[in-house]
Amino acid sequence: MSDIAKQKISPTHIAVHQKSRQFEIHFNDGSEFNLPFEYLRVFSPSAEVRVAKKRGEMILGKEMVNIVNVEPMGSYAVRIIFDDGHDSGVYSWSTLKSLGDDFESNWKQFQQQLTHFHEQNKKGGNINVLFFMNLVEAAGTESLEMDLTDDIQQVSDVIQRLIEKDGALKDVLNPQRLTITVNKQFSTVDQKIFNGDEIALVPKA
Repeated sequence: MSDIAKQKISPTHIAVHQKSRQFEIHFNDGSEFNLPFEYLRVFSPSAEVRVAKKRGEMILGKEMVNIVNVEPMGSYAVRIIFDDGHDSGVYSWSTLKSLGDDFESNWKQFQQQLTHFHEQNKKGGNINVLFFMNLVEAAGTESLEMDLTDDIQQVSDVIQRLIEKDGALKDVLNPQRLTITVNKQFSTVDQKIFNGDEIALVPKA
């Protein structure tokens, strides 16, 4: 597609399907795409994601990510806000068209990278859990290191293991009362965790 054609491309229909986690977009050239939320998050055009990829980092644990808002940016783009706190991705019409056109190749490459990453990390490892505010007193420490096992695969498993070790933490570690980050990015209890991850648990005000 020429640069001139890209500049003229525009959407005729946009819909966010929460149940299937699909972002539907139709363009004035007749093309139609249903793009997974995870795909849009992983391939966000934000500077934050571009820098992370340049450093060789992967955008992981976004299988359950949701879109909470889509904000128009003039007549040329939308800003997509995700429930993990990522809100700096401005998706121009040409970017969304390219993401649709290249979905199969982009997604295949990402899945191959993901498989390689899991192979590299399948023998376990450890994670670091940080506590803040009144959680420091409840846990008796500001941080602790935990071994990754087959039973610990996502944030909810970490919280459950902490409660099993100390039942007094059950109330203060209620996920509804916590702000959770993984590697300094807002997260949910469903996010998968990997060797070397840093999980921060912060009580909500």
